[in-house]
Amino acid sequence: MKQQGQGTLQREVEEEVQAVKGNAKAFYTHITGIPYPDGLSPALETVADKLGGGKNWQVTSSGNQPGGEPEKAIDGDAGSNWHTPWDTSTKENRHPHTLGIDFGRVISVSGLKLTGRTSGVNGRIKDFVIWTRAEGVAWKQVKKGDLPDIAEPQTVRFSGRVSTRHLRIESLSSHHGDFTSLAEVNVIY
Repeated sequence: MKQQGQGTLQREVEEEVQAVKGNAKAFYTHITGIPYPDGLSPALETVADKLGGGKNWQVTSSGNQPGGEPEKAIDGDAGSNWHTPWDTSTKENRHPHTLGIDFGRVISVSGLKLTGRTSGVNGRIKDFVIWTRAEGVAWKQVKKGDLPDIAEPQTVRFSGRVSTRHLRIESLSSHHGDFTSLAEVNVIY
């Protein structure tokens, strides 16, 4: 998460909790992890993003440019980003590229919010596949698609809730160059 005073983050979370207070459906979903048929409210998704935050997550990648480490994709700062090596003269530095997250425990997710690079256009993901894996289970493809060439957060919904400990985002191509970059990855619970 972005480094900020504990009081500031606590106030932000409390304000967002107030936004769902009194909403029995959102409260039920938050407590049980089981959504009502109409899904999560936008306010609850934001709270979940902040509470999920990635503090104890382990992040790996197929490679990175110095200064573009994979941890930057979950640091809460859209101004930083994970970026693959700029030198694409070798096969291992070209597509596909992967970013992996170990949540440290099994969690239930229904999608992701992916924020493309905000400081430039190189590496913004075009075609992607998202994989999940629980302990001792083979990788399972949960989503395949494409993203527009923009820096704003893009919501990627799975066909249903997935229980997983590991998640892998595989970039098959990008809009600009043979690079991949991501400013932020947030989980939708």
